[in-house]
Amino acid sequence: MNDFSFSAVFRAAFNTLIKNFTDVLFISVLSAALILFVSLFSNLLFIGSINASMTAAISENFAQSAKVINPFVLFSICMAFVIMFTAMILFFMASAFLPLCKGKIMKLKDYVPSFLSVLRFMLSAAAIFFVFAFIIAAMPFIAKSVSGGDGYTAGMFAVSALSFALIAVFVIFTLQYILYFLPLLENAGLKEAFQKSKEITNDRKMKIFVLLAVLFIINYIGKFFIVLLLLTVPFSILAVIYAYFELCGGNCE
Repeated sequence: MNDFSFSAVFRAAFNTLIKNFTDVLFISVLSAALILFVSLFSNLLFIGSINASMTAAISENFAQSAKVINPFVLFSICMAFVIMFTAMILFFMASAFLPLCKGKIMKLKDYVPSFLSVLRFMLSAAAIFFVFAFIIAAMPFIAKSVSGGDGYTAGMFAVSALSFALIAVFVIFTLQYILYFLPLLENAGLKEAFQKSKEITNDRKMKIFVLLAVLFIINYIGKFFIVLLLLTVPFSILAVIYAYFELCGGNCE
């Protein structure tokens, strides 16, 4: 069973970032610009839809309020779209940085993976996202059924228990399959990618959890200085790629 070293992973990620600073920064700025554009478009679409709904409701004196689209539904749709687009952009960034981690020269065309790998990633990511989103949305109804009408306290207890259970399942699933996107970039099939991620993360979930926690803290600090995210995000992606290489039996030194 292969393992990875935190010091080796972080050192390799830092060295690659410094050595290819201009290329990495260009990809980061391009990615940030695309995410910002889509976010602004989504917000404008949301605000426009809310205004249209409110105007329709007021003009009809709320007589047909049932026909007015729920703002929460609109907001959820817009947020889901932005989250999925952001996931795709991060996938593109990993595609661009993969050659750098292999000691090759990065080309702009590397930013866009093959159509098949993008399709596999987006379908799987969307399926995972919507399954958990559906469970979260259904939790109040599940809690109400579980409580059996025994009142507010029983309902809140059921919601809390379901929340902890869902978080536990999500964490375990994430730690086991977090690396599946990298085999996809190497043209593996979807089933093969999930299986490979499961194999190389077996008995290494705690170390992966610590790695992700450290990277989260780095990016959380970076968000207070927005420009730093242009460096912390690619550093995090590079670190994950190098951890993947070591888990596969390679050496990032």
